[in-house]
Amino acid sequence: ARALATAERRFLAERVGPVLAGHLGAVRPVAASVVLVGAGVVNLLTGLRLLRAGHRVTFYDSGPDPRSGAPWTSFGCSRGGGDARMFTLTEADGYFGSPGGGPLPFAQPVKDKGWGLADLARLGPAERAWTEDNARVPGWLARSFTEEVLGYNLTSDRLWRDLRHDVPELFHGVGLREGILRIYSDQDVLEAHAARQRSLTDRDFEILSADRVSARHPALAAAHRAGAFVGGIEVNGFTVQVHRFLGLVTDAAERAGALFHWGRPVDALVPGEGGAPDGIRCRDGETVRADHYVLSPGAYGEALLRGTASAGLIHGMAGAWLTLPDPGRGLKNSLKITRSGHTAADANVTVTEGADGRSYLTVGSGYGWTGTDPDNLDPTQLEALHAAVDDTASSFFPDAFDEARRSGLLERSRRYCVRPWTASSLPVFETTRTAGGGLLLITGGHNTGGFAQAPVTAEAVASALRGESHPMHVDYHPNRLRMFYGQKDARLPE
Repeated sequence: ARALATAERRFLAERVGPVLAGHLGAVRPVAASVVLVGAGVVNLLTGLRLLRAGHRVTFYDSGPDPRSGAPWTSFGCSRGGGDARMFTLTEADGYFGSPGGGPLPFAQPVKDKGWGLADLARLGPAERAWTEDNARVPGWLARSFTEEVLGYNLTSDRLWRDLRHDVPELFHGVGLREGILRIYSDQDVLEAHAARQRSLTDRDFEILSADRVSARHPALAAAHRAGAFVGGIEVNGFTVQVHRFLGLVTDAAERAGALFHWGRPVDALVPGEGGAPDGIRCRDGETVRADHYVLSPGAYGEALLRGTASAGLIHGMAGAWLTLPDPGRGLKNSLKITRSGHTAADANVTVTEGADGRSYLTVGSGYGWTGTDPDNLDPTQLEALHAAVDDTASSFFPDAFDEARRSGLLERSRRYCVRPWTASSLPVFETTRTAGGGLLLITGGHNTGGFAQAPVTAEAVASALRGESHPMHVDYHPNRLRMFYGQKDARLPE
C-alpha cells in the first residue's frame, strides 16, 4: 500500500508539476490587486494573509455582511450554520466506506439512516458520476488521501498558533476554549481513534473509562448512567464562536484596506484570449478585473466554476444545528461525540456564550447530501436530519434538551448549513493562468474541515502569488482522481 501511494504521488507530481511551475514562474512577485469571490472563513483568512503581504484586496460575496443581523438563511456555510467551529488534528478526514462495508449511502434517504437529503428525482448523471467516484477509490488510496489531509492539519495547527500570537485581537470575545473531549459509543472505534491520534502528536494521553469521563465532566453523568458512551480521550484542539470570529476578521481586513461588496453574487468567469479567464461577471452584469482572482464559493459555485477543472467536483453536504442551555454543571471542554451506526454519527458540542451572557451548548451534526445544487433539499429528509441531531442532544443532555424544548429555544435555534464536499475527500486547489498574465486560484471542497484548514490554505494562496510552489498546489490538484483513473476528461489546463 505504501509503495502504491508513493507511486501515485510521484505520477501526480510528474504530470502536474511542470504545468504548475509554468504558471507560477510567470507571476511577478509584487503587490497586486486581488479579487476574492466568497467571504467565508477560508477566503477571509486568505484575504487577511494577502493584505499582510501588501496586496490590494477586494471581496465579492452573495450574502449580507456577517456582522449584520440578517436572517441565517441568507448566509453561506460559515455564517449560516451554528455559531461554533472546532479545530482538532483529525478534522476533514476521509469519507469513503459505510461502517457496515460498501459505499457511502448518498442516495439512501436520511430517514432510512442514509445520507440522501436531496429530492432524488432532481439528481442526474453528474450526481451518479460523483457517487461512483467516491465508491471506487481503493482502500490504499483512501488512506493515502486521508494522511495528506491530516498532514495539512498539523501545519494548520502551527499556523493557528502563529495567528493567535500575531493577531491576538481576532480571538478576543469569540469564546475561545482550549482542549477537546472525544467520547465514543464503541470501544473498538475508541481504541482505533486513539491510535490515530497518537500517530499525529507526541503528546501523551490515556483512554478514559466512562466512569472517569463522567467524574471529570459531571454534565455527562446522565448520559453515563444511560450507557450512551464507553469512554473517551482528551486531545489538543480548540473551539470558537465562528460568527463573532468572522466579524473580527472582517473588521481587521477593513482596517488593513480591504474592500467588501456584500450582496453581490458572481455568476461566471469572463473568457479572454484563448479562453483563459479575463475577469469575473457579477449577476448585475458588471465585469470586474484584477491582477489575480481567488474563488472560494463553498457549495454554491457550480455556475461560477463552469469551464474550470474544479467544475462538478464540489457538491453540497448539509449538517444540522441546535442550541441547548448549559445546565450550570458545565462542561470543562467542548466535545466531539462519535455514535457508531447512528444517523448523526459524529457530533460537535461547543460551549458558547449567548448575547445574554449565559452559557449554552451548540450542537452540530449530520450528513445530508444535496448533489450539485445546495438548495435541493427534501423537507422530509431535512426533518429526519434534525430529528437525528435531536436524538443525540437528548441522549447526552436530557435535562438541558427538555428545558430547551419547554422554553422554545430548541425550535428557535434549529438551522442547517451546506458544506462543500468532494467525492475524493480531498479538497481542491486549482491554479490557472489568466489572460492578463496573473493567476486564477480556486480553493474549497474541504468537507468538514474548512475552518481547520483555513490558515494553511491561505498560506498556499500567498505562496502562489509570490510565484512560489506549495505542496498543496499538487496534493489538492482538482484532476488528481481523474488522472489516477485515466479518464479522458483529465486534460490539464494549459
